[in-house]
Amino acid sequence: MLFRSTQPLVIDSVEPNNTTISDSTDTVKVTLKVKTSAGYKEGESVCYYSNTGNGNDYIKFFKTGSYEHSQDLFLTSGNYEYFIKCSDLGGNSDYKTINFSVKIDKSPPVIVRAYKEENFLKLITDEDAECVYSTFDCNYGFNEGTKITDVNGTKHFTPWKIDSNLYVKCKDNFGNQPEPNQCSLTVRPSDF
Repeated sequence: MLFRSTQPLVIDSVEPNNTTISDSTDTVKVTLKVKTSAGYKEGESVCYYSNTGNGNDYIKFFKTGSYEHSQDLFLTSGNYEYFIKCSDLGGNSDYKTINFSVKIDKSPPVIVRAYKEENFLKLITDEDAECVYSTFDCNYGFNEGTKITDVNGTKHFTPWKIDSNLYVKCKDNFGNQPEPNQCSLTVRPSDF
């Protein structure tokens, strides 16, 4: 009988790691992704995950048995640590630990600063946002507002108008915005 030795199995990459995943739903879909190489049949293996690292707590990935492995998890807001184990038919195994955070955002953006600079009204929001205004009142649909130019997602500007109030609404990337009859900010400009 002839036995062949194999190279050690290698987990080349694991995602997500050292990052924050954001969404506006109660649970966020997070996909664990693993790529393997070397070992028996050049990385063909079966991968497992655990949130404790204890030997009996590992759960087999839904998609596994090749060089690319994935598992969908539906998580609530918080910090997570997962232990990954992959094993091949040559008896080789490799292990990795990943850490990531899940953030659930259901709040509209907040305007943290509003000021006049040169002939412009400048707004700064606490997150990437799109902002619009009306000169009548807060009771308007977002798509009915006049767009305010944004520089990098959090910095916004529009011409300074001293003849009318500006009723500003801001919406984030998840669609969070004030109620239809509410504003993010009402600006009452003056000429000084």
